[in-house]
Amino acid sequence: KEIPRKDAEGKPVRDSEGNQIYDLVDCLKHNRVFICCGERDSLNVASLGVPVVWFNSETAQISELQIKSLYKLAEEIIYIPDMDHTGIEAASKLALEFIDLRIAWLPKKLTEKTGWSGKALKDFTDWIKVNYNPSDSGTANIMTAFNILISNGMTSKFWSKSQKYNKEGIPYGPITYQINHINAFHFLKLNGIHKVVDPYDSSNFNYVKQEGHIVTEIVPNKIKALFLNFVKEKRAKYGLRYYPDSLLNMLYSTEAISDKRIADLDEKEFNFNDYTPTSQYFFFENFVWSISKDGIDKDGKKINGIKLLQTTKDTFCKEENLISSKVKAVRLQNRELGNVKIEEDYFEIKVDKDGNKSVIIKEQNCDFFNYLVNGSRVHWKDEISGLSKEEISKYQIENKNMLNGGYKNPAKKELGFKLTADQILEQHLNLLNKLYCFGYLLHSHKNTTKAWFVLAMDNEIVDTDKSVGRSGKSLMFDQALSIMKDFVSLDARNPKLLDGDFPFSAVTSNTRCLLFDDCDKFFPIKRLFGRVTGSFSVNRKGVSEFTIPFHDSPKMVGTTNFAVTDIDESLADRLLFFSQSDWYHANSDRFLKHQPIMDFGCNFFENWDNVQWAKFINLAAQALKLFLSSEEKLEVPQSNIRKRSLIADMTKSFHEWAIDYFSDDKLNTLIDKKTAYDNLKVEKPNMKNISSTEFKSKVSKYCELNGYISCPEEMWTDKKNKRIMKNNMELLFI
Repeated sequence: KEIPRKDAEGKPVRDSEGNQIYDLVDCLKHNRVFICCGERDSLNVASLGVPVVWFNSETAQISELQIKSLYKLAEEIIYIPDMDHTGIEAASKLALEFIDLRIAWLPKKLTEKTGWSGKALKDFTDWIKVNYNPSDSGTANIMTAFNILISNGMTSKFWSKSQKYNKEGIPYGPITYQINHINAFHFLKLNGIHKVVDPYDSSNFNYVKQEGHIVTEIVPNKIKALFLNFVKEKRAKYGLRYYPDSLLNMLYSTEAISDKRIADLDEKEFNFNDYTPTSQYFFFENFVWSISKDGIDKDGKKINGIKLLQTTKDTFCKEENLISSKVKAVRLQNRELGNVKIEEDYFEIKVDKDGNKSVIIKEQNCDFFNYLVNGSRVHWKDEISGLSKEEISKYQIENKNMLNGGYKNPAKKELGFKLTADQILEQHLNLLNKLYCFGYLLHSHKNTTKAWFVLAMDNEIVDTDKSVGRSGKSLMFDQALSIMKDFVSLDARNPKLLDGDFPFSAVTSNTRCLLFDDCDKFFPIKRLFGRVTGSFSVNRKGVSEFTIPFHDSPKMVGTTNFAVTDIDESLADRLLFFSQSDWYHANSDRFLKHQPIMDFGCNFFENWDNVQWAKFINLAAQALKLFLSSEEKLEVPQSNIRKRSLIADMTKSFHEWAIDYFSDDKLNTLIDKKTAYDNLKVEKPNMKNISSTEFKSKVSKYCELNGYISCPEEMWTDKKNKRIMKNNMELLFI
């Protein structure tokens, strides 16, 4: 066969008169040869009358010598890969190694179908089954479909070259290079580069690089560098003859791979859901934990509720949300996390014959767990009666991490402090509630029957106008959650935060936890309840409002140093309280400052070694197990929360007046309501505008706070209005 002779750059070789020179070869070359991923696919391709080869497996290392051998047999090589993860990865690697190799991708809609086994269709044999109709006469229809399939094949060679020819067909002038946009976008796809658009906000998009189940954001100038570096690497391997300066110069100067043109890249949807309704994924670099209520499954064996996976089917994680990446970001010197092993349970829940729950602590050396224990010691001050500031400080150091309270007083051993059984039980319930709240916020799944606003507040009873704080809540809600979740924090010290034009501009469909930090006394938490149980609307400057549906919206948590007012049944149903003891506190008249670093000897997170990080992650997984296995809402004991709410509802002025007015001589006797009402307005002028109804409501709250009974039912003379009336006067009886 006569074949036109070409030089090393592919140019026609001509004689002195400009005539094309031909070489005679003894063998015939096929127009094309196909590479398939196994004998089954290859036999189906061969049945269409075209030459095909296959190797031991789709992951076989195909050498440059083997590809050259194939080019001796055919003008073109076309590779038909499987459409599963392994097949796509192998085809991409091969196409980037051999830039003239054409990849004929099977259509995406094929993978959306399933076979008789329930598995997704993925290879050429499946394509034949879908497209071939045995009743067709001949193979014309299937051949037409096959030719369309292979005609859409693309290479990774993202440039083309051209040269001018004179009338005689003789080339002249320099060879020029241009970007082939179809192949350029294919080249990006082969490199795992995709455009991702927020499903609820089309104006919000970015570019990512996918490697396995990890997706990393990449900026446009890095994408342009990808083209340049590819050519530079090829040039270093094969020389300037195949990758000349003119090609590289074109890439440097062209606008064809600018930000504007890259925006035309096809969109790809990634499933970033790190959960199912009954499980939660923890993504690391090389493996995934799947946490459920049942246990941990590692290599087919269940260990502690966490299933260890190499990857998750069709589920991806952003690189910055890998637990290992977040840990590295907060640690000093960006140290690597290392391997995290699954450990035995740190705690066990015990239920007594009366249904009371308590916690059996099995792990004593997890700093974060011990911090939760200390934050649950709401009765610790009953252990230190009679001690000085210095003795209290020493006592805390020597009796830390003890959920049942300290059993020794080194300074005054004769006092023999010990908490009552009820006090100890309340501290156990506080710890359970903390673990439950942590697990609830870690589980990204939204359940309409468990949709709550977590409200973290201090357990200490103080005046309504007083902000307590410094109790260590931020370690949980500002730091721990930001490491474990895609997290947005808003400064809620401004009570008019929600009245701003764009308060939620940082929230996206990937936001899993939204913190309202340090809520002001007058912060309108109730205005958020529609977003807690429904969809979440977001406004951004210069962008149309968009709505995130309930199942993709973030869970919400607020921290506050103030009491919550008007706690009724409706409010309680929407809140999941988290109560923090004042074991950690600032300097005061009674106490010296006590901070977590005094108990643990280091700053949490940034100074932790790999042992403490592994224990923190294991505890987080176990908190998830607790939440996922609990049918009931594990609430904090409400006594102090209710008392703080009652004081806040009464106001400081009324509370001060009531303490003085309802002295012993006014208990268990009839009191003229109007006389008491008028006395309040005289003694507390700032309350002169209070209504009679509001006055009576505050009296009832004062009674509840002190364990009194206000106007008992058996004394009502006006049963319709629940009042004690005499001579047309309303009376109070406490």
